[in-house]
Amino acid sequence: MPAMQRILAQPISRAALKRAVDRLNRGYAAAYNRGRLDRVLDFFAGDAVTLPPDGKPVRGRAALRRHLREAFRREGRRCLALVSLRRESSGGVLCDGGRWRNSVRSPDGKSVSTSGYYLTAYRRSGGTWKAAITTFNLLRAPAPRRGRRGGPARP
Repeated sequence: MPAMQRILAQPISRAALKRAVDRLNRGYAAAYNRGRLDRVLDFFAGDAVTLPPDGKPVRGRAALRRHLREAFRREGRRCLALVSLRRESSGGVLCDGGRWRNSVRSPDGKSVSTSGYYLTAYRRSGGTWKAAITTFNLLRAPAPRRGRRGGPARP
């Protein structure tokens, strides 16, 4: 068996897997929050596919660059947080599923918070993990509760 296949075939401990995913999520969120487009793109494989909840699949680095550039323009200042709920690996593939939350200040100054769940499949490339396929959904915020007189309910 070639050396690379032996390395990829070795199991990853749960602790090492958690550390790897936490490092990926922290690095991605930090680059995303700072609007560092090239740094965000470094997390993706060259042929990556992103499946957004509100559009067609985004295939490849050039399309992903356009997609993210538009998101950065639309969002203004942002605060993305990722929390892994489950991660698994086998050979050269790592899957991470979790919860995301993003608070953005749009160009008109309004603050908007959104959240949902994500699933990312990474593959080992040149000794690092690169996102090959990623998808996420968007949870709708519940309607505000109304108090007895029609105003917002008190907590």
